[in-house]
Amino acid sequence: MKLRSGPGRLRWLAFAAASVAVLAWEIYAIFLAEYGTPHSKPSRAQFMATEVAGEVAVSQTMTLLAAGFDAVVVHARPYGKRVSGEVVFELRELAPGGARPVFRTARPAAEVAASDSYTVRFAPIEQSEYRQYSLRITAPDARPGEGITLLASREDAYPQGASFVGSREQWGDLVFETSASRATIFSGVEHLLRDKSPLLRSRWVLAGVFALFNWALLTFLYFMAFAADEQA
Repeated sequence: MKLRSGPGRLRWLAFAAASVAVLAWEIYAIFLAEYGTPHSKPSRAQFMATEVAGEVAVSQTMTLLAAGFDAVVVHARPYGKRVSGEVVFELRELAPGGARPVFRTARPAAEVAASDSYTVRFAPIEQSEYRQYSLRITAPDARPGEGITLLASREDAYPQGASFVGSREQWGDLVFETSASRATIFSGVEHLLRDKSPLLRSRWVLAGVFALFNWALLTFLYFMAFAADEQA
């Protein structure tokens, strides 16, 4: 292959840059980006004036569009100078027949409020897609003034859900993130092939399909970009 110069070389550089950009985007979209995991990350947020302690409960509803729902992240800090007791996290599935308990755990309040974010993990819910859940947070053993407070938005940052203090709906939403084990395109494909032969669902085979597709795509783009040069 002869070394090109002038306009031809610029076209080669543009083609190479476009190819790298396409491959990078594909890797991100297929292997890294998560889809269907709701979150609320408003630019305007503040810690709630409400203290989560005793009988006070704060909850947030959310709708998952991905399968394998396995974690929720919240943001808490001490309401006063110190915290006491444990924080209880309860996840319920909301259905026409009523709420169904899914997960419950109690964590030390000092641990929950020790960092900017706190992750609550649980066993993946395999059929979580298109289902609505409610995360309820309480600190029943906390003494007054030693509970926690939670970061929340000052606007309706997550229209698909709502936050509550007790049974009263709030104007904003909790600041939260979620994750799911089958939220990426690649993990979804692996799940669809779970009952197929070991060879077909092998990652080597899937990588080969990915490479073959991109070889065909880049070959097509090459001929589209340089067909006139090759014929000249």
